[in-house]
Amino acid sequence: MEIIRETYTTFSENAEFLKKIFPQDDEKYYYDFLKYDPFFHPNNIYSIKNRNQTIATLWCLPRLFIDSKRTILAAGIANVATNPSFRGQGLAGQLMEKALKKAEVQNFEFIILVTKIPEYYKRWGFQKIGKYEGVIEPSTTGKYPITCQNIPYENILDLYISFYQDFQAIAPLRNLAYMKGMKEWNQWSSMFNYNGKKADWFLLRNEIGQSAIFYGLDREENFKVFEIIWDKNIDKKDLLALLHNWAYQLGKNIHLDLPLPVINYLRLEANKDDKDTVMVKPYEDIDINRLYLPVPDYF
Repeated sequence: MEIIRETYTTFSENAEFLKKIFPQDDEKYYYDFLKYDPFFHPNNIYSIKNRNQTIATLWCLPRLFIDSKRTILAAGIANVATNPSFRGQGLAGQLMEKALKKAEVQNFEFIILVTKIPEYYKRWGFQKIGKYEGVIEPSTTGKYPITCQNIPYENILDLYISFYQDFQAIAPLRNLAYMKGMKEWNQWSSMFNYNGKKADWFLLRNEIGQSAIFYGLDREENFKVFEIIWDKNIDKKDLLALLHNWAYQLGKNIHLDLPLPVINYLRLEANKDDKDTVMVKPYEDIDINRLYLPVPDYF
């Protein structure tokens, strides 16, 4: 058994294998990376085959991040999977070693991933940067009527860039091609689907014109906000009032996924998610405390 790199010809077999390992996700999720990801090439998929059948695979997806005006070349590890009959043989570890060696040659400044088993990745020098959530409860006073409507992703890019620059965060570089891709492939992921509803971008506004933009999904037990941004025209007190009033209108709590500096700015309790842990392996001298991977950008 040897490590091979996938091609356009073999991609369908890789997608079929992943569908068997992760049946909760639609196979279209993988094909939409092929169709819409501006940085994707099947050659960045590493696999091990046994008798011409895929038994383990790992995706290493090139990504651009932006730190103020500096663009950073990085990569994300995703879709790490092994056939259950071949687990315990170190196959995923072999693929990781191969991908990390290639990353050094390609001069990536860091590798980032999301995992439920952080201890496993520490052996390769990955460090936890965490994933945090703040909870907004329904308001009991000052209830302004709230409107919530879809907003085209084309309309948020300027605000997205300035928002993370204000918080001095190192965040993924988004452009129109990437935003379209993210919307397409996320719709097939179980993370962004609930009872036939799919996550989308929304504009939240009250009657006096205060607003925020978020990517979210209405779930039965709460409204999940995977990312939220706002401009300087609304201060944190008014923003929190907007969110509390909206929670009152919904009749349920709002769960916000936020970078830690934003949670601290809003003075919300930072609930750390230990099930999904964001980890990074730096190759260059980079401030990992400022590194942020929004949930919609998970690979």
